[in-house]
This record gives sequence, C-alpha cells and structure tokens, in this order.
Amino acid sequence: NYQGFYYGLGAGESYLSPIYGGRAFTLDAEGKTLSVATNNMSGTILTTEAADLATSGAFLTGFVNSADKAIMWADVNLSSAVTFATSAANIAGDAWIDLDRTKAAGGTIYGAEGDCMGNATIRYLVHGAGSVGNFAGGATAGGVVGGVELVGYNNTYDQTYLGGMGTVAGLVSARVSSGNTLAKDFYAGALANYAKTGTVTSVGGIDTTIALNMSAGTTKETKYYAKGNIYGASQVKAGTVTTAATVHKVGDVVLTISNGETTKDTMCIFAAGYATGHDEAKELPVYTVDSVTATIAGGNWGGAHGGRGVFGGAFAGDNTTAGDAGVWAKVGDVNLTISGGTMGNVYGGGWAQKGAKSEVGNVNLTIKGGTIANVFGGGSHSSSGGSTVTGNITITVSAGTITGDIYARGQLDGDATGSANVIFTGGKNFSCGVYGYSYVSGATGSEDDVTLSFSSYGGTFSGAVGGFNGIALDGNTTMTIGAAADIANTAWTFDTAERYTALAKTAMLDWSAADFTGDTIAINLATGNATEWDLVSAASTTVYNKFDVLVDGASILTETIDLDQAIVGGAYAGWGFTVEEDTLKFKYLA
Repeated sequence: NYQGFYYGLGAGESYLSPIYGGRAFTLDAEGKTLSVATNNMSGTILTTEAADLATSGAFLTGFVNSADKAIMWADVNLSSAVTFATSAANIAGDAWIDLDRTKAAGGTIYGAEGDCMGNATIRYLVHGAGSVGNFAGGATAGGVVGGVELVGYNNTYDQTYLGGMGTVAGLVSARVSSGNTLAKDFYAGALANYAKTGTVTSVGGIDTTIALNMSAGTTKETKYYAKGNIYGASQVKAGTVTTAATVHKVGDVVLTISNGETTKDTMCIFAAGYATGHDEAKELPVYTVDSVTATIAGGNWGGAHGGRGVFGGAFAGDNTTAGDAGVWAKVGDVNLTISGGTMGNVYGGGWAQKGAKSEVGNVNLTIKGGTIANVFGGGSHSSSGGSTVTGNITITVSAGTITGDIYARGQLDGDATGSANVIFTGGKNFSCGVYGYSYVSGATGSEDDVTLSFSSYGGTFSGAVGGFNGIALDGNTTMTIGAAADIANTAWTFDTAERYTALAKTAMLDWSAADFTGDTIAINLATGNATEWDLVSAASTTVYNKFDVLVDGASILTETIDLDQAIVGGAYAGWGFTVEEDTLKFKYLA
C-alpha cells in the first residue's frame, strides 16, 4: 500500500482506498486486469504479464482529463525504451505507476516526453526482485514534469537519473530502501546534456533517502551494493561553454544515506552532483545548487584515497580534449553530517580537476558518529583544478572515530579561503591530529582566522594540534589533555562569561605536562563577574609569562601582565593570575 494505491489485490477482489481519493480498485477474475472507478476517474489500468514492450507507449493518455492516473505494470520484458506519457497528450493531474519487476533489465524507462506533464507529479513504486534497467524518472531530453517521487525496494537499477533528462519544476523525492542494488552511477537529480541538446533545464529541489541493505542477518552473498558513485543532485555535460553559458540550476538538496555498502574501495559520494565541460572564460557557472543538507548515518563507503570519499560539494572537470579549462560548478551553503557508517575521507567542499572550479559557500560539517579516515573542512583538487570554500567553515566533533587527522581547510592550498573553526564537544576521548591548515603544505589560505574550540567538552584530548591562532575553552568545559598530546599553540582563552559559580573551583583544563612558554593566556569575564576561577590544574610543571584579561571579549589591559602581577585600576584592580595548589587561578591578589 503506497499512498493508498493498493497493489496486493487477489483475483476478483476490490479495494476502496481511503487515502487515494476514495477510489475503488477492482482486479478481474483472472487476476490480470485492474480497473478503477470514482466520480472523476474511470478506466482500465494497464497490466501486462508476458508481452514484450518494443516501442514507446503513451500509457497515460487514456486518463488525460482525469484528476489522477494509475498504471499497474506487471512483469514485462523490455526490449527498448518505454515512455509512460508522450508529447501527444497533455496529462492533467498526477500519475501513479506501480512497477512490479522480476525480469532482467532491458531498455530505459522514461516518465514523460515533452511538457505533457509539466504541472503533474509522476510517482513510482518499484519492487519485485528484478532489474529496472536504466531509469530516467522525469522527462526525456527537453521535457518537463511537475515532480518525481520514487519508492523502491528489492530491485536493481542501472544508470539512474531520478529527475530524468529534462526539467523538474518541483521536487524530486526518493526513498530507495531495502534490497536495492545501484549497479551503476546514481544521480538523484537530472541529466543536463548540454553538449548534445543545448536545452536549458533545472530541478526545483531534491530529497533522497538511500538505505540499500537488507535487515540484519543478510549474508555476504545476498547483500545489495552501490557499485558506482552516488550523486545527490544532477549531472551536467556542458560541452564547450561560451561566455553566454547555459546554466543548469538545482534548488535545495537533501541527501540521507542510512545504510548500504559499496563494492568500490575508491567509491565517491558527491552530495551536490557533477559537472564537466570546457570553459576558457569561466564567466558563469554552468551548474548551480542553492544549498546541500547531507547525512550519512550508516553503511560502508570505501577506504582512504586522495581526492576520493564523501564530498559535500560537487565534482567539476573538463571532459574535452581542448586543454585544462574545465567548468565552474557553484554550490551554496553545505551542511554535512556524519552520524554512522564507515568511510574514507570526508570533505566539506567539492572536487575539481583539469582546470575546473568547484565552489561552495559556508560549510557546517558535523561528526557525531561513524568511523572516518580524515576530515577536511574544504574540498580537494588536482594540480590543475580549483576547489574553493568561499565562506566560513565550522567542523563540530562530538562522537565517532577519526583514525587519521582533521584539517580545518582542504586537502590542498586554495581549497578554503575564509575563516575556520574546529569545535570539540561532548564527553568522548579523541586522539586524532587537528590542524588549522591544508594537508599538503600547511598553508592557512588568505585568512588567518582559524581557531580550535572546546565547547561543553568533558573528555580527554590526546592528539596533535597545529596551525591555529588560538585555542578557546568555554564555560561548560572541564577537559583533560593527555600525556601523548603534542600541542603547538600560542594563544589560550578561558571563557568564564557563562560558567556557573558552582564550577569556579573546578579547573577548566587538566594538563599534567603543560607548557605555556611564550603563550598568551587570556580569561574572558562577563561584566561584573568577580568570582575566583580555577583555570588549569597540574600547573606547577608549567612556565607562564604572558596574561591578558578580557571583559565581554575586549581586553582591559594596555599590555599583558605577568604571573602574580596585580591589575592596576579599573573594576578588576588588585586581581591577577597565580599558581596555588598546583592550579593556575585568576583571583584577587591584594
């Protein structure tokens, strides 16, 4: 029962669907012909069991004037492409298509041709432990549909473009669930083959959920896999671009992957899709995506390989032989969350090669589960490509396992140019390295605003730190730096502005091997906050020589003070930093 469209009738039975508009469905005595009757829709729904469909069929034309259409397509052999609605019709209302597939794959399935379904949504239920073949759920090249919906299970898909090869005015929505195999590359958006058609197309928005594997207990031999790459949006083949570049536009993209497994150790997931072509001028992007919200909650998605892995942005490259001058793909803000699963590298940005540029805006990358090799706030590119995060990067880590390192910027120089902040929160222990620069040369880009923060963090950090212009601990943090940690940092901020008085005698940082030589240690107080604070325990082994005092984020000193030096004048006159009972404190000294 999908949206009230009942496909489980026995021979001679009827079903009155309360959800599907109160329509009555009746299967004949031989169990081969399904009919539907209501006050605004009546007719026979197509059922085919043994026939070969050798040519395109306008299967929906019999219901042109009804509010909704329905097709029950039984176990058929496909010998060539099938289109459900042709340009000869003008289909009013939505279409409901039940594809019960148990045969081997054949021709490509298209939803519509031309703009005959420009205001209608075509909805698929695909099931049956067989193969769909190539699948273009929307329109053929240059066509328009109002929307596409897919619910699929127990089937195999070859090359898949959920949005078809034309325009989807509204939303592409898909739930690809248990028992499915993605035999080739999977695109949740459309194919914009400008190199061949020159037709301007777009997709209003995309919301896709993928969960490929069966339930627990499935043996290795019967698992269902992704054998190609997964793209959360469209594929653009731009050809050779002029200054008046054709732009394929996609609205907001939502991609959720909750389970599955790949057969390719170098498998990639590009949440924002794919664009290729040759563009010397790069005056316009050939592909734009408004925003991306992507979540990986489970599954096994390959190993750690440079330029491979999970990307919040798009793939951009040059698919011609004219030289290194690939296309420009531009994506808005990216929100990428890893809450489960196993994978190689994770990138907030995109990948670019052969002179192309893959650009994203702000990146919010959240790690709260799963096992990951390395984390990059930016993207990656080949020696002749350019992958750029133009906005700010925020990486928030609360759980999961990072077997390698975290890089606040990208894999290569130029992969991120804005500010970046890595935040640890929660109570889990971490031993990964955390660096504020790119992986290859350690460059910080054009900005130096790269910080490491511990917010409401109560665990132990034992990794290496480098490349940040400061480490900040907020008022809810009581953390430990492990003996194996290698901390390269020159500025510390202990923010007590929102720390409760009950925690005043609890050190914010426990670091038995602390060495603050040459560092500036600042305490950030709220206006009128005159509480004595414990900052660092096990402090007797450290060297301190520079201190600053901030009130509401601004320094109240003309220059830094020394240990046991009282502040002269102002609201905190007589206060300063001292070591008592192996603890660095900020207190009244006079």
